[in-house]
Amino acid sequence: MHNNDGNNKNTMSHLLEYFVIEGCSTLKCLPRGKLPSTLKKLEIQNCMNLDSLPEDMTSVQFLKISACSIVSFPKGGLHTVPSSNFMKLKQLIINKCMKLESLPEGLHNLMYLEHLEIAECPLLFSFPGPGLPTTKLRTLKISNCINFKSLPNRIYNLTSLQELCIDGCCSLVSLPEGGLPNSLTLLSILDCKNLKPSYDWGLHRLTSLNHFSFGGCPDLMSLPEEWLLPTTISSVHLQWLPRLKSLPRGLQNLKSLEKLEIWECGNLLTLPEEGQSKMQWNLQFWDVL
Repeated sequence: MHNNDGNNKNTMSHLLEYFVIEGCSTLKCLPRGKLPSTLKKLEIQNCMNLDSLPEDMTSVQFLKISACSIVSFPKGGLHTVPSSNFMKLKQLIINKCMKLESLPEGLHNLMYLEHLEIAECPLLFSFPGPGLPTTKLRTLKISNCINFKSLPNRIYNLTSLQELCIDGCCSLVSLPEGGLPNSLTLLSILDCKNLKPSYDWGLHRLTSLNHFSFGGCPDLMSLPEEWLLPTTISSVHLQWLPRLKSLPRGLQNLKSLEKLEIWECGNLLTLPEEGQSKMQWNLQFWDVL
C-alpha cells in the first residue's frame, strides 16, 4: 500500500503543469531537482523570505514572482543557451520585489521570451548591459520602479516589440539615443515626471505606431512644435498635464487620427484651428477648462 501511494504521488508530480506558491512566509528556497519536467506555469507570491530561485526550471514558460525578498536570479541561470535554466520562458512578471537590485546578465538569451513586465522594484536601476532578447519579445512594461534610469541602448533592435509601456518611473529622464523599434504599435509613457517630450524620441519614424499615451508631467506647459507623431497614429491620449495650455499645430497632419482623449489638463485653452476644421476627431475631455 505504501509503495502504491508513492507511485501515485510520483505520477501526479509528473503531470503537474501549474504550480502556485503563496503566503509561505518562512520559505527561503525551493528544493533543488524537485520541479517536474512538465511544469509550464509557476507563480510565487507573498513569500517574503524567499531569496533565491531553483535552477531546474527548464520547462517553465510562465514565471511570476510577486512580493518576495529575492535579491538575484540563480547564479549562471540565464547566461547560456541552450543550457539556460529558463530556455523555454515566454512570460516573465516581477513585481513588488523590494530587494531586487538587478536582472540577470543573460536576459538577452531568452530567445522565446514574448512578455516582460516589471513593477514596484525600487532598487532596480536599469536592464543588464547586453540588453533584451531581440527575437520574439512583443510586450515590455515597466511601472513604478522609482530609481529606474534607462532603457537598453539598443532597444531599437527589438524588431518584434509591439507594446512599450512605462509608468511611474520618475528617475527616467530620456529615451535611448538610437530611438525606439519601428515595430511598435502602442507606446504609453505615464507619470514619468522628468521625461519631457522631445524630437529626439524619433516618434515620427515609428510608421507602425497606432496608439500613443502620454501624461503625468505636472510642470509641462507646452508640447514642442517639432515634436512629431507618425501619420499612422489613430489614437492619442493625454492625461494629467495640469499646466499644459496648447497642443502643437502638427496634429493637423495626423490624417489617420480618429480619437483624441484629454484628461485632467485644466489649463488647456485651445486646439489647433486647422485640425478642428480638417479632421473629424472623437474628442473626449475630462476636467478641461
